[in-house]
Amino acid sequence: MEALLNQKSNSPIARYIQDSLYNTHNIRLGWIRAHVGHLGNEKADELAKEAITSTEAAVLAVPLPRSSAKQDLKQRALAKWQRRWDDGINGI
Repeated sequence: MEALLNQKSNSPIARYIQDSLYNTHNIRLGWIRAHVGHLGNEKADELAKEAITSTEAAVLAVPLPRSSAKQDLKQRALAKWQRRWDDGINGI
């Protein structure tokens, strides 16, 4: 939902949904209480459970966003620096 609210989102999926919502006027997004018998919510729950328990479900590889890769690289660099510092290899 946050990605959909972000007008500058780089996510292709978020941009696609934003465009679809902008061009279709009969779609509403909103929160509904769980387990109250709302037909659409019950169907979504059913499909989600089926997707995670199916042995025939395709495995989908979703690439990490650039921010995740940057954060991972930063953490690795800091850990390497810390190891070098601890080992006394600081400045060589």
